[in-house]
Amino acid sequence: MEQNSSPALSGLLDTAAAAKFLGLAQITLRQQRSQGPRDQRMAIVPFIKLGHAVRYSPEDLQAFVAAHRVTQSVETASPRLAV
Repeated sequence: MEQNSSPALSGLLDTAAAAKFLGLAQITLRQQRSQGPRDQRMAIVPFIKLGHAVRYSPEDLQAFVAAHRVTQSVETASPRLAV
């Protein structure tokens, strides 16, 4: 993680740390920021931009993960028919 020189950025994660936290590639976060989601099923991870600095709040990342929790998949929602 980059060292934050500004108090405003203190406690925030850079792209590398956010990607590691989420288990995503850094390029995925960069592409979402610049192009939006490639797939409508995937929301954009919230980020903070101050000048050239892009940072992610750990609380926002945790909320993003919680909002995308799947409790029942399509496969388990309907029984399979025996063929």
